[in-house]
Parts: sequence; structure tokens; C-alpha cells
Amino acid sequence: MHVSLTNDHLSVATAAFVEYATAVDEARVDDFVNLFTPDAVFYRPNVVGHAAIAQLTREMLVQYTATSHHISNVRILGGDDEEFQAACHIYAWHHLLDGTDFEIWGQYRSRLRVHEGK
Repeated sequence: MHVSLTNDHLSVATAAFVEYATAVDEARVDDFVNLFTPDAVFYRPNVVGHAAIAQLTREMLVQYTATSHHISNVRILGGDDEEFQAACHIYAWHHLLDGTDFEIWGQYRSRLRVHEGK
């Protein structure tokens, strides 16, 4: 069963997931990286910290001429006011340099926490 802490938690999670997807689609690597705390772990592959997340993001984005990520079904999984877990469904379309397309259907699961007031 999913726990809904407050509407504020849901709003924060939704905004974070939407900004995550939009920053990737617009190739705004710095904005994408700044969604993470300096000690963040990005899974699959596992990389730690802003510099490693930025490098991975740049390496991934050069493979595509366009992407389009769509977020839905955002939900709060648990936590408290300082840190909570959230998940959403994701549909992502990718147009590769060779002209082919591929799609991903899945979920993002994140641990969200307040860092430096945001």
C-alpha cells in the first residue's frame, strides 16, 4: 500500500520528476545534475556525485538526436518531512543517431530530501 504523506510531498515529487524528464529532453545537463544532492547515487550504472552524473548524462545524450520523456502516476511510497520515497511511471521515446527509434516503459523510484533549502 502506498502512503500519501501530504499533498505537498506529492507536488514536490511531481515537480522533481517532471524537471528530471524535461532537463533530459532539453539536454540541460547542469540543471539535471542540480536535481541531485552532491552525494547522490545514480543507479544503473551506479555512479556517485555531481561530476559522475554529469559525465554519464553527457555520454548518454550524445547517442540521440531527440528524446521525449513522459511522467505519470506519481505516488509517495513513504518517509517523513526531511526525506521521502516517491515513484512514477515513465514512457520515454529516443531517436538514435542512426535514425532508429526505441521506447522505454518503466518506473522511476527516487529518494527525495531537502538539501540547502530545496
